[in-house]
Order: sequence, then structure tokens, then C-alpha cells
Amino acid sequence: YLLPVSITGVSDGTAKNPTLSTAYFLITGSYEPGNVPTEKVLQLEGGNQRSIFKYYNNLFTHSEAGEIRSYPYSEDEDKFGSGGVISTGWDTYDLVVPYLDRWIVRWGPWTGGNNGYLNSYPVSPEGNISPVVAGWFNSRFQVFDLIVPYQGNFLCRFPAGEIRRYPFSSSYIFSAGVSLGTGWQNFTQILPYKNTLLCIDAAGNMWEYPVTPDGVVSPRRQVGSGWDIYRKVIPFGD
Repeated sequence: YLLPVSITGVSDGTAKNPTLSTAYFLITGSYEPGNVPTEKVLQLEGGNQRSIFKYYNNLFTHSEAGEIRSYPYSEDEDKFGSGGVISTGWDTYDLVVPYLDRWIVRWGPWTGGNNGYLNSYPVSPEGNISPVVAGWFNSRFQVFDLIVPYQGNFLCRFPAGEIRRYPFSSSYIFSAGVSLGTGWQNFTQILPYKNTLLCIDAAGNMWEYPVTPDGVVSPRRQVGSGWDIYRKVIPFGD
């Protein structure tokens, strides 16, 4: 609403201009962090999900049964369409991470000698999956309990809490890892969002960490609470 504020007089006797004596301030209602009302936008199908992620302008899920489902998003209607199975047989992988124009997948511990290997699949914005084109056939990535794509890097967390940054080149080659520090085990979710990492702790508090592409971490600030009710948070738009 508009709040009018008018000048009734000037202390030194200066004459006021009636046409300029009133200012209008636009007052917009808002909510405190963590108290914004929720709205149901989608019912996921296909059972328990190993991965849920945004890729271009669609939402994809990777189920325990190995199904990949696509939920197209309409900007005009501001809603998701019905989910459809676009691929099966992905139960070999315990993690699917979108990066640029492809998905990076990690072989699960039940695959024996392949545990921790990574493969790369080119994928169109609509979810058309091409044959695998590259692989990193060593098991170093099996030790991480979380892998987060962030501004040209993979941020990989050890269970003890250290995160290491692996720059990822346009030729899809990983460089040596550099530490971003320790203590990250306190977070149940770590989400890339613009120039920050949004981190949710076990109590449901959400913290914002500004992080540069070369791994410089600035002091955090709390931006919300009550987020422990969600198993998975996916940044989608602004």
C-alpha cells in the first residue's frame, strides 16, 4: 500500500510548496527468514529418490530402482508437468550430478571394482541422454559423501567434514583438489545458489557462505530456520 507523508510546516518559517509537500512511500509486506508460507508444486513419483536436481529448466529424479524421470517446467504457467520415465538401468549409480551440458555419474559401492568410478553422459535440455563419452577410472571419488557442482568446480566432502575443490575444465578433466576447510560435516544439505553455498544444519538452520570460484570462503550469515522438515532442497530460479 502507499503511505502518504506530508509536511505541515517549516520551523524557520520558509513557505512550503503545496505541490511538493506530500511524499508517497510504497510499503510491501514480507516475511521473516524461514517463515514464508509454503505451496505444494509437485508430487514426485517412482519411489525413493537417490538424486533430485534441476537441469536447464526442468526437474529430474533418479530413483533407487534406477529410473530417471523428467518433470518439465512451464514459465508461463509457473508449474511443473507430469513426470515421465525417460531412462532406466541407472541403479548402478549412487549419484547423478548435472554439470554444463552433461551429467556426471558415480558408480555405487555395490558395483565391486568399479566403486567410485565416474562417467559422463551428454544430455539435452529436454533430457535426451546420449551414450557415455568419458570416464575417470579410478576409485578416488568413492571416499566422498557429497559432491556439489559449483562455478566450474566439483566441491567434494569427506565424511569427516573437509571439502576439497576440484576444478573442472572444458575438456572434462579434473585438476588437483584444494581444501576449502573443515567442519562441513555439520550440514545435512549443501546447495549451490548464485555466488554462495546455502547450508542446512541438523537443527534446520540455513546458512549462507559466499564462495568465490577459486575457493575463497567468506564468513557465513544465517538466512533461515525450520528447513529440517525437508529431505531435499533444490534451488530453482531466484
